[in-house]
Amino acid sequence: MPKVYGKVRVYWNLHKLCWSIQDTKTNKVIRHTDKIQLANATFVVRQGGQDRVQLERRKNVHAFAVGYEYHMRVANPFGIVGKAVMYNPYLGGNFRYVDTREELPTDWIGNIYLHSDITDYKIKPRVDIMDSQLGNGR
Repeated sequence: MPKVYGKVRVYWNLHKLCWSIQDTKTNKVIRHTDKIQLANATFVVRQGGQDRVQLERRKNVHAFAVGYEYHMRVANPFGIVGKAVMYNPYLGGNFRYVDTREELPTDWIGNIYLHSDITDYKIKPRVDIMDSQLGNGR
């Protein structure tokens, strides 16, 4: 049985190369981590921040995963059924599936596993999702 914690907002910290976790009530960063699991979660993109990125061509924090943090004994509770998603402010205002570049529906809700991936000697963010309703990666 997973242990559920409070509602948090999570984003990739470009300077620390890890996930920053904010308390949604106080908006304060409560800690940093290399992985976190969220239940009953969704993605939020603040339009003003995205507009500023496109205008200034400089990244700022405006895209988040928001949900309830929980812990399970398994490192990746979704295993092979998790579906990788990504966000690129220059491609549009929504998160997208990595494999098809198709946008997630804006009302998507499910489980999210945010973790770090080391490729080409670089630490990169990786986000895997599983739809609550469907019980699979899509």
